[in-house]
Amino acid sequence: MISEQKLQKWVEIYLDHINKISVETHIKDEEGYKFQAVETFQNNFDIEAQDLSGMLEKSLTNNNLVVGAHYFPRKMLIIFAENFPEETRKILRDLFDENKDVVERINNAQNELDKLMDIRNEELDAEAHHYAGLRFLSLLLGYYEPNIYNAMKPREWREFAGYINDEFHIPKHTSEGDKYHIFSEHINALLEYIKGNEQIEKIKGSLTRGLKFDDAGYRWITQDVIYVTARLLKDEYGKEKEQMEKISQRNIPEEIDGKSEIIGDPEMQFQWEKELENFMVRNWERINLEKGLKLYEDEDGEIGQQFPTDSGAIDILAVDKDNNFVVIELKKGRSDEKVVGQILHYMGWVKSTLATNGQDVRGIIIASDGHKRLMNAVGIVSDKLQVKYYRVQLDFVDPE
Repeated sequence: MISEQKLQKWVEIYLDHINKISVETHIKDEEGYKFQAVETFQNNFDIEAQDLSGMLEKSLTNNNLVVGAHYFPRKMLIIFAENFPEETRKILRDLFDENKDVVERINNAQNELDKLMDIRNEELDAEAHHYAGLRFLSLLLGYYEPNIYNAMKPREWREFAGYINDEFHIPKHTSEGDKYHIFSEHINALLEYIKGNEQIEKIKGSLTRGLKFDDAGYRWITQDVIYVTARLLKDEYGKEKEQMEKISQRNIPEEIDGKSEIIGDPEMQFQWEKELENFMVRNWERINLEKGLKLYEDEDGEIGQQFPTDSGAIDILAVDKDNNFVVIELKKGRSDEKVVGQILHYMGWVKSTLATNGQDVRGIIIASDGHKRLMNAVGIVSDKLQVKYYRVQLDFVDPE
C-alpha cells in the first residue's frame, strides 16, 4: 500500500535540497537539461522525415538520458533508422499509436527492435545489443507526449516505489511494458500529491521558463522529484558508509608479539572509495582482477555499479566466466572483519533476488590492506569469499 506519509517525506527531501542550492542552480547544474531535451524533441521530431536517421539525431539530445556506460539505445536507433528506415519508422509509429495499450506498444517495440538487431548481428557476425528497454522506450513516449507518459529511470524508480510502498515488488522476467504499468501507479500517486503545491509549481515554472513546453501534465516535474530525491538518499548512504570507513581507520592496530596486526604493504592509495570504484569500472577490461569477469548488466542495460539492494548498494556486481554472480565490496584503505557481514548480506540478497537456474554467488573484498581479524573471518567462508589487496603505481614515459 502506498504511504502518503512517505510521499510527503520524499517531497520534503526534494524541496529542502532545492531551497538549499537554489532553483537556478538546480536548473543550471542539475536537471534543467531534461526539460530542454523535451523541447528539442518537440521542435525536431517528424515521423515522415525523408532522412529519418538525421531527424532522430537532431531530435534526441545526446545526454545521459539516452547514453551511458554500456547503454547506447540512441546510437542504435539512429543506426536502425539509417539501415532499416521503413521498419524503424513503423516501430515508432506503432509505439506512438494512442489506439493501442501502452503496455502492448512497449513490448512490441522492444520485440521489433530485437528483430532488427538480429538481422544486423547476422550481417556483421556480431553479438551486439540495442539496450532499448524500459528506460529508452518510456523516454521516447515521454518526449513524444510529455503530458501523458512517464520517462522512467528504472533504478531510481525502484528506489522510489520501494520507499513509498513496503509491498512493492516486480517479479523476475516481468515484461518492459508491465514494468511501466507497475511503476506508473506509484508515479501517478506522487503526481497527484504534488499538484497544487505552490513550491513545486514555482520550480516547474522555472524549469520550463523560455520553453514552449510547460509540463502542463506534471509528468516531468514528477520525474524530477523522484530522481533528485533518489540520488540524495543514495548519496546520504554513501556518506554514512564513507564516515564509517574513516572511523574504522582511526583505530590503532593491535600488536601481537610486537608486530602490527596489519597484513600487506600498502603504498599509494585512493583518497576516496568512489575513486577506486570509478577507476575499476572505467578500466574494467584492463585490470587483472579475474579472467572472464564481466560487469553485470540488468534488463534495462544498467551496469552493476552501485547496484541497489534492500539495504544499500553493492559497490560492483559482476558475472564470472561460468555465469555466476560475483559481489565486490571495496575499501579504499585498511579493512577488518566488519565488512564480512556486509558482503555476506549482499550475497544473500543476490542469491534470493537475482540468481536463477542454479547460479552461484561468491564475493570479493578489495582493500589496500587488512587486519588478521578480517582474514580469520573470511577463513570460515573461504569457499564463497576471498580478499584481494590493490596496489597503485604511477609510471612516467618519455613522449615518442
